[in-house]
Amino acid sequence: MWIFRLIIIAALLTGIYLGCSDKIQQPGDLPDPGIYNPDTTYVMITPVWTEADGLEYNHPSDVIIGYDRSIYIADTDNNRVVRLDLAGNFIESYNVDHPTQIAQDRGLDLLAVTDSSTILRRDYSAGGDFVEVHSEPDILLPPPPDNRFVSASLFGICASPFPDKSYYFSHYYENGILKYNATDGFVEVQIMPGIGLGRASAPTGINAKNFNGDFYLCYTSGQATFSIQVINLSTEQPLIPDTSNMNIYRNTLTGHKDITMDALGNIYVTMASASEIWKYDRHGNYVLRFGQNGIGEDLLDNPRGIDAYQNYLYVADRNNNRVVRFEASTSAQQ
Repeated sequence: MWIFRLIIIAALLTGIYLGCSDKIQQPGDLPDPGIYNPDTTYVMITPVWTEADGLEYNHPSDVIIGYDRSIYIADTDNNRVVRLDLAGNFIESYNVDHPTQIAQDRGLDLLAVTDSSTILRRDYSAGGDFVEVHSEPDILLPPPPDNRFVSASLFGICASPFPDKSYYFSHYYENGILKYNATDGFVEVQIMPGIGLGRASAPTGINAKNFNGDFYLCYTSGQATFSIQVINLSTEQPLIPDTSNMNIYRNTLTGHKDITMDALGNIYVTMASASEIWKYDRHGNYVLRFGQNGIGEDLLDNPRGIDAYQNYLYVADRNNNRVVRFEASTSAQQ
């Protein structure tokens, strides 16, 4: 299957570079969020969450708010996925070997990515344990500066906001975002490899959101450069135009890990290497950054997963072994 996908991707890349008619069009009108007031900063809510079911978190890598209004945490080095209610009370946990990303589809099935490039599913109707449904071949690369070989191909996963229970994952080494169906079969390359609007290069974070009645796929990609993309899944067109002042497409930092959007279209990215969260408005304008590297109560250290719900941001603060919540300092968001 992976050889077949590579053939498809190679053919698509040929079309990208040879066919000018295949270029992504600039986006049109943006959704209107209505009246809003700018917020000034984000405040960490205390107490922070440091344990669940009597076990302290050990390098949590992701946190999401599910369609069932439960909070799910990938407690990576404790080999479990934790389920909490919105108040942070423990409900249950599931055994998963080194989970790094989580998603929940519209049928309430849970999907998990592990650091060994496997995808597991927990069927909501059947209950029970997570079951492996997909695995990518190991890809060994020369060691990075920390002298550790990298073999994980999959970095992010998100479920479609449509009721078909399909899902997407970002394949770091194939430079694309792939779509799979409810029975875990390959459907298509949803976001083709390349640089520029509507393309992906070394993608990591990925999320899907319902924004003013339209469904959007947002993702981060890039190695030497940093790009945020937001694609309308209905039209397959980008939301934010690529203009000379849009540094959302041409930042020169690395270390981005996850992405989310709030209900009003603001975009948030965890920058693990800087231990910060970056915020952009719905037009792609940089707004602010917060978190600043550290081990203090209100500082982050290697933040990974992030999700937005109502007036709150939830962040997996990996190296501080905790999950933290931020609230906007005013009642209105951008």
